[in-house]
Amino acid sequence: MQLNTFEAFAVGQQFIRLNRADTPFPCYYLASKQLWLHFIPLDLYFTINPEKNLLHHVNINIRSGHEKVIHIWEDIWKQHQQTIINRIHIQLGKGKKIFARKCECTRIDKQAAHSFLLQHHLLRPTNAYYKLALQFEKENIAVATFSKSRIMYDGPTYYRSYELERFATKSNCVITAGLSKIISCFAHQTYATHIVTGK
Repeated sequence: MQLNTFEAFAVGQQFIRLNRADTPFPCYYLASKQLWLHFIPLDLYFTINPEKNLLHHVNINIRSGHEKVIHIWEDIWKQHQQTIINRIHIQLGKGKKIFARKCECTRIDKQAAHSFLLQHHLLRPTNAYYKLALQFEKENIAVATFSKSRIMYDGPTYYRSYELERFATKSNCVITAGLSKIISCFAHQTYATHIVTGK
């Protein structure tokens, strides 16, 4: 069972398993980092069929106490265990810190973008038109992909809008101002004035 492997990892990182009144799923807490890990086993999820806004309510409750939470679905843990472990390590202060100002922003090809995203992003790559990377010492440490522009008519004048489809950093790295640098670079190259970065 994936819960057993996850719990062994969490306990090994000094997390304590605690019950929360706002979720039926296993939770682990590390007080020194004010960090919760919320693990969602699929069999339990489909058995109890919780309300669809459960995770949203858990987010609100935890963040209202100025704490952080990471939701981890069992199937995602099974498929991307090392990536998730690396991301948790970053929250624990164990990642390599790199400043974006020391990186070069450059266009990359489809193969390089897909390879990086498959390794460091939890979702599959898309067929995005624009693909950019931050490079540190000639190595890709962050990749962002953007859509072609779409003409929008939701105001008095039309404008062109782009969408950030994927963004990922190398799993063991923290890149200070990395996303901001890539977006600025993209805007400079395409003259974009409107970029959707999330839904």
